[in-house]
Amino acid sequence: MTDFRTLSAVALGALALLSMWRSARGSGSWRSASVALQLPLAAVLWLLLFPPERALRSDVLTVLTPGVTAAQRSGLRQDRRLVALPGVAVSGDIEAVPDLATALRRHPLVRTLQVIGDGLPARDRDLPDSLALQFDPAPAHGLQRLHAPDEVMVGAQWRLS
Repeated sequence: MTDFRTLSAVALGALALLSMWRSARGSGSWRSASVALQLPLAAVLWLLLFPPERALRSDVLTVLTPGVTAAQRSGLRQDRRLVALPGVAVSGDIEAVPDLATALRRHPLVRTLQVIGDGLPARDRDLPDSLALQFDPAPAHGLQRLHAPDEVMVGAQWRLS
């Protein structure tokens, strides 16, 4: 309903502006300049009343931890705040912080943590209950799983994978 009202008001305003412009063409330059400036001033007023959404989301904080890969860094969303814990190379608009508590103090509106890399160190694992946590682990390396039989008979063949 409000969209229809807004569009109707804009259409009526545009028609009034055109009629005023036609009637003001022959009169002075001051009057035609004031009529011509109404449309840009209306656009500025529109942006002041209905500003565009902020480009930077303040409710999500992306935390880079040691072990973050170049592929994970390239896939980062640009509309989020980025902080890096010690052990991560800082570049561009990534903010270096000594620990997670400092990052949370600097960004008090955070409601969701997105942790990328090997995970949070032990000192940063006590999180408030109000924070949602998303974890994007670094690709695993080294020994992942050990599959071996529970019992092996003497002289029998067995496999380790």
